[in-house]
Amino acid sequence: NIPHGKYTFRVQARLGDQAWGEGEKSMRVIVKPAFWQTWWFRILVLLTVVGIVWTIYQNSVGNLKRNKRLLEATVKERTEDIQYQKDQLEKTVQELKATQAQLVQSEKMASLGQLTAGIAHEINNPVNFIASNVEALKLDFADLQTLLDRIDELPDCDNPQRCLEEINQLSSSLDVTLLKNEIRDLIGGVERGAQRTKDIVSGLRTFSRDNKDKFELANIHEGLDSTLIILGNKLKGRIQIRKEYGEIPEVYCQISKLNQVFLNIINNAIQAINEDEGLITISTKAVEGQLQISISDTGPGMEEITKKRIFEPFYTTKEVGKGTGLGLSISYGIVEHHRGKIQVESKVGKGATFTLILPIAPA
Repeated sequence: NIPHGKYTFRVQARLGDQAWGEGEKSMRVIVKPAFWQTWWFRILVLLTVVGIVWTIYQNSVGNLKRNKRLLEATVKERTEDIQYQKDQLEKTVQELKATQAQLVQSEKMASLGQLTAGIAHEINNPVNFIASNVEALKLDFADLQTLLDRIDELPDCDNPQRCLEEINQLSSSLDVTLLKNEIRDLIGGVERGAQRTKDIVSGLRTFSRDNKDKFELANIHEGLDSTLIILGNKLKGRIQIRKEYGEIPEVYCQISKLNQVFLNIINNAIQAINEDEGLITISTKAVEGQLQISISDTGPGMEEITKKRIFEPFYTTKEVGKGTGLGLSISYGIVEHHRGKIQVESKVGKGATFTLILPIAPA
């Protein structure tokens, strides 16, 4: 167990109890190291360790490179998949937008068909009234023309006295005073019919005003009034309209689209009242920079489940073929586009109230 190295072994002896001898012997001893203690072994171990470390490093680098290539290939593959999915999603979104546009257009066309029938009926009444008055006016003017022709012949008459008597007799038989009153009444009727037709056309122009999807200042009361004119035929004299208009400023909006919202809600209120007599109340007021438009009806009201789902696309309580279920959904989207909201209050047997809340000024 002596460490390796060079040693000197010295020996001095004595005999028994005698004194130590003066002589001393020495011997050089060299303890050689074990092989693992040699410098060359240590260098070999160091080189081996370095070799192992280098090998591990190279393997790690190689693995990293392989993993990097694999990762790059995986990323590329996933990127291509994501791009493909993105393209598919974009295609699907475009198809959905096209479908939505078609559905909206379909709903508009369905509403347009109902409006056309209603407007035709509304215009037909004053036109028929005007036509009947014109026919009566033609007869009255024919009688007057006969009398005027006889008066025109008076200067050429050989016996003026006799001609005057005949004119007086004709005037008496025609009852000129009554004829004048009748003509005045008929002309007044024609004027009223023409004014009614003008109001309908003006209301339709206001209702369908094209603002090319641009926001502009508009009078909400004019929009509501034009909508009521358009729906006048559906009221049928059985539904009263109560207007509780407040003092409100012009609103920055797309009025033609809001008119579509008014049309859908008021039309639903009319259908809710069905064949019974009822009342629709329309009120407006400005509150803290917002406009509130409330449309209430005295219909049967709605259950809670219906109230929760009423703005869902294609949801309808009407019979098959009598509604698409898109009217209120489209209306909800239009109001949201105006940064507003629609609130519904209803109880069974208590009617329903739709309240539109819109910002008055632009953001």
